[in-house]
Amino acid sequence: MQRIYASMAINAAIVCLTLYTCWWTYNIFQRGKSTQQKKEMFRFYTYNSNILSAAVSLVILIYELVSLSTGAGALPEWAVLLRLVATTSVAVTFLTVVAFLAPAAGFREMYTKDAFYMHLVGPILAVVQFVFVENSFGVGFPMSLLGASTVVIYAVIYLYKVVITGEGKGGWPDFYFFNQNGRWPVSFTVMIAAGALISLGLTWAHNSFIA
Repeated sequence: MQRIYASMAINAAIVCLTLYTCWWTYNIFQRGKSTQQKKEMFRFYTYNSNILSAAVSLVILIYELVSLSTGAGALPEWAVLLRLVATTSVAVTFLTVVAFLAPAAGFREMYTKDAFYMHLVGPILAVVQFVFVENSFGVGFPMSLLGASTVVIYAVIYLYKVVITGEGKGGWPDFYFFNQNGRWPVSFTVMIAAGALISLGLTWAHNSFIA
């Protein structure tokens, strides 16, 4: 029983903190910008991954609230798999910042204001939840790769918007610097492979804690 209360607390924190951070960024941090400029924040994988994590937390929180009254018990498989996908997404954000963006742009820049939650607190909460709390059953090898799905989806979108369309024709600028000197095949391969490895690593940690 204590575990479900801990899970509910973390899920509620993820939902509330993500909503507040998005609201703060949209309305306070970007004050003075046009609505179109403000919406550009949703181009970034960082925001999308954290919003996904919050959405999954909300779904699981609702399930947990219902289960308290109905006695439904442990989380179903679909919920754990959703958590794997969401956790892998924010873990990719966390490690990309640590290994690539922070050394290039500065750690202070990457961990202040909205970035403090999006790059650090949000991913840590999700990892703690998946590895140590939401561990009703293990995840098998084929499904453990599912966590990398959001990386693949975003890579396709980024490829289309940045490389195929281009900023000059209504696409996106290369804000992640993945296409510098036309190196997008290498960058994309590395990111997708990293996403798969992170998903496998999280699954291993999750399963090990159950064992």
